[in-house]
Amino acid sequence: SLAAEFCLLALATALAAAAIGTLAARVFSERLLQGAGSLHPVALAACVLTGVAVTLGLGFLGVRRALSQKALPVLRNE
Repeated sequence: SLAAEFCLLALATALAAAAIGTLAARVFSERLLQGAGSLHPVALAACVLTGVAVTLGLGFLGVRRALSQKALPVLRNE
């Protein structure tokens, strides 16, 4: 379904962003600040869930017009 597709897309994107952001923060804190950074799993989970929610909301907002119309005119692009 459309919700499952948006959810998988959002989850994959959010997890990739979380991994890249965590790695960048660790490199920044160790090399530039010469200190050990700490990982906050609750904040990381909140960011991932917020990203999923925003992607779901914007995805449904984008297809709202197409879903509210009859299929034939939309498919014929009239």
